[in-house]
Amino acid sequence: MNAYRTSFHVNPRRPCTARHHGPPQPAVHPAVAALLVVTAAVLVASFALQPSSPGVSSWATVSVQQGGTLWGIARSHPVPGLSTAETIELIRAQNRLGSSTLYPGQSLRVPGVATDTLAVAHR
Repeated sequence: MNAYRTSFHVNPRRPCTARHHGPPQPAVHPAVAALLVVTAAVLVASFALQPSSPGVSSWATVSVQQGGTLWGIARSHPVPGLSTAETIELIRAQNRLGSSTLYPGQSLRVPGVATDTLAVAHR
């Protein structure tokens, strides 16, 4: 006998409208729940292991010279912890540059030198 079926008197003139579907099912399938937990763990781990990008303490404005390139400007204004290519991307983002094309006389915001560093450099 089915463990979920109950005994009760059935009126033969009235059809049974009760539906017996078995035990209630969980709202989320266990495999889906496990997948969500694993995905969340991977996302948290990837953010935790990602090195934080160094911040720029100040910004300076430079005027592009004839023949000036983003590579040359980035090398002249390094950011500790960033490669020259990463510094170029930082300068491009700061100045909202759509390309690497520069024009003589163009003003660009570039990573500046912190006040403490200036004091040491002038000694």
